[in-house]
Amino acid sequence: MIRSAVRPVIATVTAVAAVLLTVVAPASAAPKPYPVSYDALGSFIAGSLVADVPPPGANIRTCHSATHPTPVILVHGFSANQNGSWRAIAPILANDGYCVFTLNMGQTSLSRPLGIGHIESLSTSATQLSTFADQVRVWTGAQKVDLITHSAGGAVANILLHDLNGATKVRHVINVGGVLSGFPEVHGMAMIDIPALKAPLLEICPGCGDLDDRDRYQSLKAPIPHVRYTNIATMNDELVTPYRNAHLPAAPNVANITVQKVCPGSIVGHIGLLYDRGVITMIRNSLDPDRRRPVRCEPGFPL
Repeated sequence: MIRSAVRPVIATVTAVAAVLLTVVAPASAAPKPYPVSYDALGSFIAGSLVADVPPPGANIRTCHSATHPTPVILVHGFSANQNGSWRAIAPILANDGYCVFTLNMGQTSLSRPLGIGHIESLSTSATQLSTFADQVRVWTGAQKVDLITHSAGGAVANILLHDLNGATKVRHVINVGGVLSGFPEVHGMAMIDIPALKAPLLEICPGCGDLDDRDRYQSLKAPIPHVRYTNIATMNDELVTPYRNAHLPAAPNVANITVQKVCPGSIVGHIGLLYDRGVITMIRNSLDPDRRRPVRCEPGFPL
């Protein structure tokens, strides 16, 4: 008699516990966000040691996103690599629900162990990027990709668009401190024009010759119709000089942004752009203008 009375009580308690576990469990089982680093200098140094390892959140080949169906490819700059450049932006975008992909481009047998890219010609890098974009579209089922570039990666994206029919596979390019509209008059770069130094330099770094080709930039800087461009420049860029070379000519499909017009106190430099919270918010807003976030400015890393 007592047993028969107790059984319904036990069943009720068990059912209530099951409901509570169902409610509570998802919170503890939710996937942890990918770790984000805002340490520009430390990330670049550490990234050179593991250049072949994608940054957190990148290169998940099974990734599909209903919220952000267009995958994003991150294109590193001259002498850089995927791991050192994207330890902030890759995990942030992955945590936002994007499918994020990275690669190393333009490496030589000498530069690969050092994690240094774009040493080969920029056209070689553009061909590698084109092939990778096709692979990403196969993995994700997307018709087009978005590109986020840095430094010489901007020139690589322009070569892809102009010379390799890139408009068929690229929807939107966000250039961050990109080498876009002219020769980067970098301090010390004048040695490229010294005959005695130029020949041995180009033996080691064929891509260095591309940086000196002023006519090439003129031919590449015209925006391609039906591709969106967002170009973010800092007035304190010590490598892309004058900084307006990181912008493109005005056009309906071009948005040119100068960091200091949004954040007047920013001293962010060329490398610091990739690890600056305000700049990263500008990138996120450009990718998803319907979910714009307020830009919280910070002083920025000055190099």
